[in-house]
Amino acid sequence: MEVAAGLRAVAWVPRSALGEYRRRLPQADRMRKGWRCRGYFPVFVTVIEWVSQIKGFALLALSSGQVAQLYEALRYERYYLAYVGMTLALGLYLTSAAFSG
Repeated sequence: MEVAAGLRAVAWVPRSALGEYRRRLPQADRMRKGWRCRGYFPVFVTVIEWVSQIKGFALLALSSGQVAQLYEALRYERYYLAYVGMTLALGLYLTSAAFSG
């Protein structure tokens, strides 16, 4: 019985809180519409997301020796600044495109 009483207490929400929630709904709806943009930007962000996820899963699936061989094949130590620069440039572009509207 104590568990049921606790669940009822958690599920109970005062009417004033619901009223505040209903007043904020239009604002949240406007915020969601702000992220909708046309053109190639949503496709570009989606492709970057999928490539990042596939890379992450691949790195999880490989052994540490295989990951070391991969980084050696990419010459990561030698071209470290180039890899960091590309990532930084891509991040800055996506951030500016997202906030410019």
